[in-house]
Amino acid sequence: MPIQIPEVLKTHTPGSTCKLICDIVITNPCIKHNLMHCTECGPNVIKKSFMLKTLLRHPFKNLRWSRIIDYLETPPGITFHTSTRGLSTKQWAQFVQVYLLANLSSAVAASSVLNTSNAGQTIASSNSIGTIQIVAGTNGGASTAAAFTDYKLVSQSSGSSGFIAAAMTTISGNTFTVTGTITNSSGATINYNEVGMYFTANSQVFDVAHDAPLNGSTGFPVSSPSGTMQVTYTYTWT
Repeated sequence: MPIQIPEVLKTHTPGSTCKLICDIVITNPCIKHNLMHCTECGPNVIKKSFMLKTLLRHPFKNLRWSRIIDYLETPPGITFHTSTRGLSTKQWAQFVQVYLLANLSSAVAASSVLNTSNAGQTIASSNSIGTIQIVAGTNGGASTAAAFTDYKLVSQSSGSSGFIAAAMTTISGNTFTVTGTITNSSGATINYNEVGMYFTANSQVFDVAHDAPLNGSTGFPVSSPSGTMQVTYTYTWT
């Protein structure tokens, strides 16, 4: 029978914590000149065209004047966003149990972990970890908040516009990072409003981090074909 810890002893300050922060950098270059701050085009860059017809009043007659207005849906520039939440999912906690504590307790040597298809998978410490990906999507065009029990993104963008292989740094001091830069190659502007981190184990894909919404229900617009979103997850122990 386990020893019952007095409630007064449960109120102490933790001696060690792990903090996860998600940083996002979005770049929308001028699609005509591929520059971040195009001095030639300014904010109005050829993207879409429409006819603007204005009726000019004249004492003697009405004159109609029209011209083509060219504009860019997403003006050139850089957007920075930091999520102070940086939410790890239940799958992350289960992998920590299995891989770090398997040799200490047989009770967590294998665990049924939900993959991105919402199917429980038995994972043991003998299963190697494969590709780590940064993933992104639209969050269904809503402001739905990520939850600890999430097992995938709400609406991951298709193809290479929705994922990229991530790079992980070695631990420096008490921190390491996982970074990936997604290029919107879909052919249209994507309003990204959720990001996450996936990795494979035992030939299955698992969501181990999920952050949403990024910006209310609208997200952050990233232009195509050369707009990018760099996502960096930073793990820090204190």
